[in-house]
Amino acid sequence: MSNRPHYNDDEEQNFASVRANIHLDRLPTYASRVRALQSGDNASPDADATRYSCTVEDRPLFGRYHILFVIRFEDDVRWILKTSVPLPEVYAYETSPDENELQCAFILMDHVVGVAVIQAWFNASACPKTFESRRRRCLQDLANAMIQLNRFQFSRAGSPVFSEDGSNIVEIGPSRRRIGQDEDKICEWGPWADTRSYLRRSLDHDLPSYMLGRASYKLLDLFIDWLVASTSSTSSSPSQTFVLCHPDFNPLNILVSEVDGSLQAIIDWNGTESVPRILGNEGYPLWLTRDWDPCLYSYSVEPNSQRCPEDSPSELARYRDVYIECIERARATDRFSRAYDPTPASDITALTRSSLLVQNLFIAADSYYFTGGIVHKIFDLIKERDIIRSQTEGIHRERDDFHFCELAPALDQDELEDEGTMRLRLGFESLLSP
Repeated sequence: MSNRPHYNDDEEQNFASVRANIHLDRLPTYASRVRALQSGDNASPDADATRYSCTVEDRPLFGRYHILFVIRFEDDVRWILKTSVPLPEVYAYETSPDENELQCAFILMDHVVGVAVIQAWFNASACPKTFESRRRRCLQDLANAMIQLNRFQFSRAGSPVFSEDGSNIVEIGPSRRRIGQDEDKICEWGPWADTRSYLRRSLDHDLPSYMLGRASYKLLDLFIDWLVASTSSTSSSPSQTFVLCHPDFNPLNILVSEVDGSLQAIIDWNGTESVPRILGNEGYPLWLTRDWDPCLYSYSVEPNSQRCPEDSPSELARYRDVYIECIERARATDRFSRAYDPTPASDITALTRSSLLVQNLFIAADSYYFTGGIVHKIFDLIKERDIIRSQTEGIHRERDDFHFCELAPALDQDELEDEGTMRLRLGFESLLSP
């Protein structure tokens, strides 16, 4: 059986409270009864349940936030019990641990056979042609799926609010976020009517106590202002619309065939939000943008020196180009996009290309752990562009006259000179260009 990869005992320990409370001994009977009801014979589901006897596999699977129990019926049909989050193809679920016989919040749904995309992506056991074909199939199927989210566009960002019967989104309300590791502490914020306020949603708090940290946040704020100014030319611009988007486009949440890379499922949709389109469904998958985040990226030319499998910067750049082609093909074959989305194809290409920068700006703004590394990475790229521009325009500058540490005091005090601001802005805007 192929599934998301198992994690170590530390991961299992994270779900110790679920394991302690859930009544797994009752799960086979419960699943059999639900399947009997699903069969369409409602006369006596308890009696018919014996026709659908099943067992629960000994070892569970672990997602990033969930524990999953595999249920195998005698006719080899498999379901999964996943705690806490509803997904499509759901047969039954409970949100309150105290109101069901299993004594645990759960979902009973179809079992999807597949592996996490990152496992298939780095499986080099096949010949080079098959290896490349599998990667390209993965990207094309993913683009085909993501482009369909263009059907769900809104006038602001936040969490969808559903009608009483759950069939329609009636409005966009506040987003919800867990505070720390306490699942009972949830804060609400938003909704947001413009891209800038959404991107800055985590910046409105106390600045770091040290000067370089404050300077990084000040520069990040400037980056966001320049981004919005550069991409908001008209009210119909993609940056001015909001689209439903997966909340965690992590490779662990994308399941593909290990054989040919075909998409099998995209899971863990809990927390789905409407987000600015420049940050949404047409952006790059996260594993294609790792080289812009020094805190995560561990590529090395030295053998056996990487923390995890990594593509080289040039390979990531190549596959980003491939993904743009995939998005263009997906959009050309999507009926909704052809009929109802007036956005020019060139704007979508620019949107996907700029998502490399936009995604990393959002990550830097949303999590202080990544702020410094990403801001310094962008600054270094701006510096490279500044050198090229100076040479093109015949401006003589010393190669080492533009350093973050030298600009940091002025950034911290909001006293950056006009020339420094101009050089930063021109370099930043050049990163948005092909």
